[in-house]
Order: sequence, then structure tokens, then C-alpha cells
Amino acid sequence: MLRRRVVPWLQVIGLLLLALAVYLVIGQKDLLSNAWASLKSAPAWQIVAVVTLPVANWLIVTLLFHALTNHCARVRLGEMTALIGSAWLLNIIPGRPGLMGRVAYHKLVNRMNIKDCVMVIMMGIAANGVAIALALLLIGATFLGGSILPQELSVAYTPRLLIFGAAATLAMILSVAWLQHGSRPVGTGPMTPWRFTFAVAMRYADYLVWIARYWLAFSVIGIPITLTEAAAVAAVSQLVQLLPVQLGPREWAVGLAGTFLPSLRPAAASTTVNPVTGLTADLLNRAAELAVSLPVGLVCTWWVFRAVRRAERAQPVITPSGR
Repeated sequence: MLRRRVVPWLQVIGLLLLALAVYLVIGQKDLLSNAWASLKSAPAWQIVAVVTLPVANWLIVTLLFHALTNHCARVRLGEMTALIGSAWLLNIIPGRPGLMGRVAYHKLVNRMNIKDCVMVIMMGIAANGVAIALALLLIGATFLGGSILPQELSVAYTPRLLIFGAAATLAMILSVAWLQHGSRPVGTGPMTPWRFTFAVAMRYADYLVWIARYWLAFSVIGIPITLTEAAAVAAVSQLVQLLPVQLGPREWAVGLAGTFLPSLRPAAASTTVNPVTGLTADLLNRAAELAVSLPVGLVCTWWVFRAVRRAERAQPVITPSGR
């Protein structure tokens, strides 16, 4: 009951924060004109990557929930791809109907009970928490490794340490999932360990994509940051996205995080509002998401709607006499 009363107000606050972020960015005409000039002169591959990397996030999250959900019911990969694509768009709407819609779909079409649906969601959140913890360890280890090197070597080798550490960690998690893999039948016993470990690996891979997205977003607007800084911003972004409100808090979290990045301090000092550089980068990421999630979400929602209608027509008709 308390959640129903509080969450709508939080969503209103989130929308107001988003509107304020847009207003502040538009008000910084020098920064905006420089960002636009940098965007127009950016290499084509960077623009393509900024727009297409959200697709990677969508597909990775699909694999995550496909693994977790198939412990409880047999769900085809294409079916899960459509469900996550539809939820991707619908979760932007206040109330996050995409999440509840996915639960309702599994109950009707895949005959999953609510308890199993909630378990899958909680396992996904837990996997996200583990992945974020591993990401923070990666950032800390990279920073520590770079700090013990001389300045010249640190600049050259810290990005390599980050890339190597990220790839090694992902490979290790996937190897553990493969070693744990078993053939337990669907729906028997507690969640199979390999499925949760695989979910952690997918969340970690999702985080790595977010690092690339933030690194590219800041580069495209003409204020590049290091990979280590992008990793820190991505970690903040992932933590904030655990909140029930999707729009608003993430933009401001990235904007405020940007004020602590060494690469942005000269740029921030030249503006009247310090968080604006980070806000601009995250609004670019948000625009890229919307550009992709709108067509993907509409097509996927249409597919899910048709699947629900077929399932409803297949339901047995119960007459008053019980026949």
C-alpha cells in the first residue's frame, strides 16, 4: 500500500528532474554548441556505436532472463527477446508496466505462478548486485594498479589493465557457470547455481557495454574521459537504475559523478553549473536508447499482444455445468 502511494510521487519527481536536466543543458549555450560541433565532426563509427550499443544491452538482458526463467518454465529465446524488448519501452512509462506485463504474460502463456515470477525478478536483482560489486572491485584494482606505476606508464597502461581485468573477470564467471551446468529438469528444486552464475556474467557484460557507452558519449560531445572514469560513471548509473524510477535520477547521478572526474574538472570550471557536462552525456545516451527502444518496443509489444490473444483463445471455456 505504501509503495502504491510513494512510487507515483517519485515518478513525478523523476520527470521533473529530467525536465530540469534538459533545461540546464539547453541553457548552457557554449557547451551545447561545442557538443553539437563535436557531434557533427565525430567519426561515423562512434555515432553508430552510440546508437547501436543499446541493442547489445537489450540482447544481453534477454539472455539473462532466458536463463533464469527457464528454470521454472520453457520459454523460447525469441519469445523472451520480444518480452524484454516490449518491457524495455513500457518501463519508461510511469508505473513500469513492462515489468508487471511480463509477469502477467508468463502466468497466462507459460503457466508460471506468481511466486516463480517474483523469484526470477529477485534473482535478477541479486545478480545485478553481485555484478556491481565485482565492477567496483575492478575499478578499485585498476586504480590501485595504475597508482603504483609512474605517471607516464600509468597513463599508457591503466586502460589496458581495465580491459584485461574486465575480460578476465567475465571469462572467469562464464567458466564457473559452464562448470556448474547440469541437466536438472525444469521447475525442480531451487534455482540451479549455473543459471544464477550465468545471470551474473550477463549483468557484468551489460555493465561493460555501459562503460563503452559512457566513454563514447563523453567523446562524442567533445569532452573525452578515460576508460577508468567511464567505468566509475557506469557503476554509479547501474546503482541508480535499481531505483523504481527510470527517468531523471540516472541523468543527475551521472551529472554529479562527472564533477568528480579529473578529466572533466577543467571543462566543469568553465561552466556555471558543474553537472551539466555529465547531464549532456547521459541525455545523449538517453536519446540513443529512445531512438532504438521505440521501434523495437513497438514491434515486440505487437508480437506479445498477439501471443497473449492466442493464449486467451486457447483457454478452455468453462460452462455453468462445468463442461
